[in-house]
Amino acid sequence: MFDAGEVLERIRTVERDNLQRLKDDTAILTKYLKTRDVPEAVIDALEELSSEQQENWKTAIEHIEELLDK
Repeated sequence: MFDAGEVLERIRTVERDNLQRLKDDTAILTKYLKTRDVPEAVIDALEELSSEQQENWKTAIEHIEELLDK
């Protein structure tokens, strides 16, 4: 039998690492794009991607928690 708490802890660790890596990569890419004078809409799209990824993780974890409670 699996330990739901242990499973959730591992998933949250991956979530945290994934979001941190995305944040770091997006910051680097944004700085680069600003040096290339890209339209602000491009940078906005990257920020939107980051927000959507955070929301997707939140939704996935909530769903996983519900499944593990069954």
